[in-house]
Order: sequence, then structure tokens, then C-alpha cells
Amino acid sequence: MAEKFLSVSEYNLLPRVKAFLSKEVKNCINGKWQSAVGGETFEKKDPATNEVVAHASKSGIADVDMAVTAARRAFDDSPWKKMTGAERQDILLRFADLIDKNREELCQIECMDLGRPATDPGHCMMGINFSKYYAGLATKIAGETLVPMTLLPHVDQVFSYTLRQPVGVVAAVIPWNAPMPMFVSKVAPAIATGCTMVIKPASDTPLIAGRLMELLQEAGVPDGVVNLLQGPGGVVGSRLVSDPRINKITFTGSTEVGKSIAKAAMENLTRISLELGGKSPSIIFDDADMKSAPFEASMCVYHNCGQICVAGSRLFIQKKRFDEVVSAIQHRAETMKIGPGMDPENEMGPLINASQKVKVLQYMQKGIDSGARLVTGGKGIDRPGNFVRPTIFVDVDKKAAIYREEIFGPVLIATPFNTLEDLIPEANDTNYGLAANIWTKDLNNAIKTAAAVNAGMITINGATLPPDPNLPFGGFKQSGIGRENGKSAIDYHTEVKTVSIVL
Repeated sequence: MAEKFLSVSEYNLLPRVKAFLSKEVKNCINGKWQSAVGGETFEKKDPATNEVVAHASKSGIADVDMAVTAARRAFDDSPWKKMTGAERQDILLRFADLIDKNREELCQIECMDLGRPATDPGHCMMGINFSKYYAGLATKIAGETLVPMTLLPHVDQVFSYTLRQPVGVVAAVIPWNAPMPMFVSKVAPAIATGCTMVIKPASDTPLIAGRLMELLQEAGVPDGVVNLLQGPGGVVGSRLVSDPRINKITFTGSTEVGKSIAKAAMENLTRISLELGGKSPSIIFDDADMKSAPFEASMCVYHNCGQICVAGSRLFIQKKRFDEVVSAIQHRAETMKIGPGMDPENEMGPLINASQKVKVLQYMQKGIDSGARLVTGGKGIDRPGNFVRPTIFVDVDKKAAIYREEIFGPVLIATPFNTLEDLIPEANDTNYGLAANIWTKDLNNAIKTAAAVNAGMITINGATLPPDPNLPFGGFKQSGIGRENGKSAIDYHTEVKTVSIVL
């Protein structure tokens, strides 16, 4: 199918989006928008064309130090500390309303950042839901009363209780693959619990973070409570996570970077939550609904051009249905409309940048070189931008790089299996354990498989659910530490203090 491509000049951008892109996307420190101390900026390119569409401040160490100082001061000595849960709730509810009112603009800005279809409101809805959810919890943070089991000989009675208090200054480092919901999901629990924050978006996606920060200010967040830093992770991120004034680090990204952050955090025993990589199994049993399972399995790896941590990139299909499922997914891969996200007809956009395209193409070639059979795809699209073909490999060696390593692109590995007993060791044969998908009409099969697969999140008879504010999100093994979202995020943003009164 011939793909349709546009240049940036042909995009039907809203006037306010054009105005936003025309100015430098600056840092926001202590409520003030300012360029980097060194005066440097970096280019932001449209992933679909590689045309420069904006410039953002290129922060350095001095900017990081200023931002942490502002967050520290706002936490230790400002009216923020005395603000009630109801007042923090109001900020988050106003923030949710502003995201909703500016939905079309935000979708277009994120499209320019990431390349995903601008007509897909999913990320906006996630942002709205996260802000509303944690607004609801802001007034419900509480400890508990406890009865000690052991008393001193001269003590007759003790009344004990716990307090949940904000952990302090939070450093949030967010990824480029879902910049809008990630920004809100990091900011909302920090505000709800009374923490302050320094947030650093990925340098590939500075735009949506800048606009969301503007809306957060409009919602009434006090100066210094949330501070935005643009710039490269190697400089800004490293300095930020090693600062001893930081009380908690929350990071979503690659396992490699997560390990380096964990090492830096250990120097100061800083609390951390890490949501890292995956090589997730999707499993289709022979009794699955063949009208929906192949399509849903394809979306587990082709959605967002495969740039999702929960991507079901290893597809296990019971032998009876193997050829049928592979054929159905092949048809889907070869008929998907691929092109710029600003074209409403397109279903799959580009990879984030040229280097990611090179990386994905190298993995495809490694797969071919390892002897795997290429069913479809395996190449880029010879047009401007960072586009590749949705790809399927079969007959893949279990030791091959494409089978074992996270690719972060639209590359699917299909493998047949006989029985559940044969399947489980293969499904668990990975360093990761983030997510899994199971398709079957047999409830016993579903329950047994869900219990046996080593993954933090399981979806039965459906594509992987997007991050939901009410559902804990995280994985086993090298897929991270801790859980984000849900009430788990409140726990991670608070400290428990035990108080005992001798009566």
C-alpha cells in the first residue's frame, strides 16, 4: 500500500500550536520561565520528517542546582507545606479540566514531539484520569491506630498511631514514548501527597512537558512546587539523581539507565521507584477467538510503532493455530496505513528519531543474519522521517538478539508451542517480567497461565491495557523496582512515622 507523506508546512496545525512552537521551550524554575544559564538550546525535530520544529533550553549543572534548591525551599519553608489536602485536590482538578479544554492542542503538540497520531485522544484521556484520580486521594492520605504487643513492666497502656507524611523533594525522569501521560502520572501523586518536584522530560520530547507545565501553573500550583528542566539526560539527569537533597527518584525508561540511577541513588540511600524495560510474551491458545486475538496481539507490538515498554514482542501460538494467526497478523502488518501522525488517515507513525530507526533496522538485520525467517517487513520506508515496516519473524533461535533483547520497535517474534507445560518455561525465559497477554476461552487455562507467567501485569483476552491510575504498574526481575499508579504511588511518595503515647 502506498503511504501518504506530508511536510511540516502541510500540517493543519492550530494557530496556538504554531505560536507555541515558534518560541523557545524554556525551563520553569521557582515559577519563572528562563533559558538555561549557559544560554544554549537544542533542536527538536519532527519524527515524521526530521525537520526542526522548535528549540528548547539545554540545561546544565547550574540549572539543576537551581531547580533542586527551589524545590527544597518550597518543601521546607513555604506556604505549600501548610496547604490542605482539599487545596491540593483543587489544583489537580483544575489541571484535569485544563487538559480537557486544550485536548486538541495537546494532541497536536505531542504528535510533533513523538509522531503518534494526533487524532488519538488516548494520552489526553490518561492525563485527565491521572489528575482526577490523585485529586481524589489528596484528601484521603491517613495513617492508622495500632496496639503494641509488648509493654514495659511499669507501663499499663500505650496508644500508638502512624502518620503518612510527604517524602520530600521528588526527582522525576520521564521517557519519550508516552510523554503526556507520563508527565501527569509523575506530577499528580507528588502534588496529592504534598511533595515538591523537579521533573526532567526526555530531550527527544521537550514540547508537551513545556505546555503541560504552563497549564499546571494556570491550575494554581505554587512557585517552586514543580520545577521543569529541559536538556540531555547524561548531564541533567545524572546531576539530578545524585543530588543528596533529593528524597525520592521516580524513573521510567530503559533497564540500562535504570541500573545507573539505582547506583546513584544508593550513594545517598535515596528512595527509588523504577519502571523499566520488557520483552513481554503474548500467548494465543488454540481455543482463542480468532476474530479478535490476532488483531489485538498485533497491536501489542505495533501500537506506537512498537515503542512501548509492555510490547508483546514474543508471541507464542498453540501449534494448531500457528499458521492462521501468523497469516492474519501478516495481513494486518502489510495493510496498516503508515505516515505522519498529523494525517488522520494514518494508523502508525514513525520511530522517535533517526538513531532509533538505525537501531531497529540493525535488529532486523541481526534477525535475518541469525537464520530467522522473515515473514514480512524487515526494512525501513525510503521517505523522509523515521519510518520502518511492521515486521514478523518466525523460526527464531532462542539465543538470538531479537528474541532476548528489547528492541523498542514494531518487531514481532512468533513461536509455536504444544502445551501449557511446554509454554511456561519459554515464556519466562527472559531477564524481564513486565507484562503478558493471554487469549483463551478456557477459564482454567487463563488462571493457570496468569499465575505461572512471571510478569507484573497480565491481560486476558485483550491487548495490554494502557496505564491506569487505579491499577499498580510495574514488573518482575529487571523490569523495575516498586509499583507506580494506584495507591502504591501514595505509599512511595510518603514516609510512615510511628507515634506512641504512654498513658
